[in-house]
Amino acid sequence: MSTSGRTGPSTSTASPAATPGTSLILLTGASGYIGGRLLPSLEQEGYRLRCLARHPEILKPKVGSSTEVVAGDVLDRPSLDFALRGVDVAYYMVHSMRSTGSFEETDRKGAQNFSEAAKAAGVKGLIYVGGLGSDDEELSTHLRSRHEVGDILRQSGLPVCEFRASAVIGSGSASFELVRALVERLPIMLTPRWVKGKAQPIAIDDLLDYLIEALRIPISKYRIYEVGGADQVSYADMMRAYGRERGLRPLIIPVPVLTPWLSALWLGLITPLYARIGRAIIESIVHVTVVRDNAALTTFSVRPMGIDEAIHRALAREERHFSETRWSDSISSSGKLPSWGGVRFGTRIVDSRTLTVEAPPEAVFRCIERIGGDHGWYACNWLWRVRGFIDILQGGVGMGRGRSCSMALRVGDTVDSFRVEAIEPNRRLRLKSEMNLPGRAWLEFEVTATGSSTQIRQTAIFDPVGLKGQIYWYSLYVPHEFVFNGMLRGIAQAALREAAAADDRRLQSKVGRSQGSPSDTQSANAAGPSGTLTRISVNRVRQETTVLTTKILLAFGIPLVALLSASFLQAGPLEPADRPHQGSLKAVHEAEHEVDHAWEVYHRAALGGTVASPKLQAEIEEHLHEARTLVTQAQEAADGGDERKVEDLVKQVRIHTTHAIAGSKESKK
Repeated sequence: MSTSGRTGPSTSTASPAATPGTSLILLTGASGYIGGRLLPSLEQEGYRLRCLARHPEILKPKVGSSTEVVAGDVLDRPSLDFALRGVDVAYYMVHSMRSTGSFEETDRKGAQNFSEAAKAAGVKGLIYVGGLGSDDEELSTHLRSRHEVGDILRQSGLPVCEFRASAVIGSGSASFELVRALVERLPIMLTPRWVKGKAQPIAIDDLLDYLIEALRIPISKYRIYEVGGADQVSYADMMRAYGRERGLRPLIIPVPVLTPWLSALWLGLITPLYARIGRAIIESIVHVTVVRDNAALTTFSVRPMGIDEAIHRALAREERHFSETRWSDSISSSGKLPSWGGVRFGTRIVDSRTLTVEAPPEAVFRCIERIGGDHGWYACNWLWRVRGFIDILQGGVGMGRGRSCSMALRVGDTVDSFRVEAIEPNRRLRLKSEMNLPGRAWLEFEVTATGSSTQIRQTAIFDPVGLKGQIYWYSLYVPHEFVFNGMLRGIAQAALREAAAADDRRLQSKVGRSQGSPSDTQSANAAGPSGTLTRISVNRVRQETTVLTTKILLAFGIPLVALLSASFLQAGPLEPADRPHQGSLKAVHEAEHEVDHAWEVYHRAALGGTVASPKLQAEIEEHLHEARTLVTQAQEAADGGDERKVEDLVKQVRIHTTHAIAGSKESKK
């Protein structure tokens, strides 16, 4: 495995292209994959930064306070004049990944507009990321367009630092996600000849270093630089390297019958990529994309890493992000809505549920800390024991280890088949499973005060290894619905009893201090029985429900019971109280209806074939997905009582739905 070395910044007697603190840098494509990663790096370097965005209201919340965001579109020539005013160096990070429609003409027009405006504004130089590939070959439309864009930028007469790169390896990049999805989902692959095409993939960290160092070298050194990682490999080699990192051994069998068109459709079913993007990648993969000119190694201090380290870093970064993640924040900001079996975060599948209970956070967390051992798991304990017995048969630890007698858990303590990985008193508990599983599993609880109530978030996380792991997880969907909802509700019931007991103790203490005052005694007698009856009735319902569902389970089997009880045990407030934020909740529900309406308008237009262009269709979908995400965030804010945040988020939702509806009604000319 190759390593990545850094020898410090490039040095030269000539002045650098830009100077931190004084030079103004324009970044286009800040919402894209590379541009989005480059944005925080430029901010950390201390450059004065301006971002060009078609929808600045979307980008503004994602940038630092010193970064300027201006409205503009490379296809709208007049909008570029203000954006480029006073700019020293500009990053041109705009390119389409579509294989349908006139994307070549679109890219051509955008590059012409931008280069002309940059020349007129007195910009010193441009920086651009293109694609590797020999101009002597008959390149794919995707690679040919990338080369053409670079040529158009140079025709303006401005110095252009063009980095021609092969596949970019990083969590979230199209090439990496393609490799990940294939290896994780298919233990045996019938692959076309494109998997044998030689490439020189580069880690996203190395590419970002090149882009940053382009500001440190003199403008006179701006030219085409071919950049790549330390290894020349095929896509089949990349899949094997990913498999090594994940402990998988994919069997790759090449076949000659899959055309790029068929391969793209197949990828659209197997991988998260759209078929049109998959085809663009495949058509480029068939070409050799390796570095033939090593000038970048003599001009820049970057020493690129090899494929093994690039993949390791991509997964390690995900691991660090995962270990620091609070799912109460991440679920709402992921851009994905809960789906059958959970939400995906990289390779992980996350099943997160919430429930609001009228009890203080301390009481709720005490109940969470008592989980496991003789106390049990609050629901379906016999199913936990059966699962533990199966684990023992497979050589695992089972559920018989119990837990410490102490009420308070510490990092490293065992809890049946789990071990405490992280704990924050009265806030968070994360348990890692030590069962013999086809992957890794965690169970996490978060407690958040919401006014007089407490929200409990229970999150099950599974990192499946290969197809076996995914089959394991999804085959347990029905039992998980039964167990997880029951456990969450059981914790809430216990918290109610804990809170009631604390109230009773306080009342008795008050009566004792008053030495039998008639008024206090009367008050205690009035309040106590009423509260106790409420708790007992709730507990009795739970016990009767457990008996009933067990009988049904024995009579009709786990699937039927799980499906019937899923709706009954759906997480929600146990004792609905008068909520002080009804206005916020109403606003969120109205916003949700607006998003649904926007989707309906778009679907009718898409099915009728009246959407103006594939480019516009992709923009509409981007607006609608972002609107869904914002609605989820608004719901979280409403639950937390943050009315101002709800108002801001609902406004953003309406901006996106307005754009989506207007775009859906824009007919073909």
